[in-house]
Amino acid sequence: MSIWETSLDVLVCDDTGKPNWWPIGLFEFDHQTVPCDWEFGLLDGEAASGGDSLNKAVAYWGYKEMVRNPTHHDDLIERKPEALRVFFDELERRRAEEGETH
Repeated sequence: MSIWETSLDVLVCDDTGKPNWWPIGLFEFDHQTVPCDWEFGLLDGEAASGGDSLNKAVAYWGYKEMVRNPTHHDDLIERKPEALRVFFDELERRRAEEGETH
């Protein structure tokens, strides 16, 4: 998940099978939990507090690479192979964990 300017967005696999960011308001769902190993990164505290946030990322929640690597977001959008590998490895790991709990 991310806050970009004033929008809360989620990273999902779309109809192309690739990761893309979409505004969370496009989805309907009940109460959800986040994985216990997700991290949070605040990039712009002023913007997160109502200040100017034009054309910038404000915060990220997610797997380690999403939060700790400042280029991962852009690398996904640019479809760089290493970023896609990290994303799909994480997706597969999450799906395997879900299979174990259901």
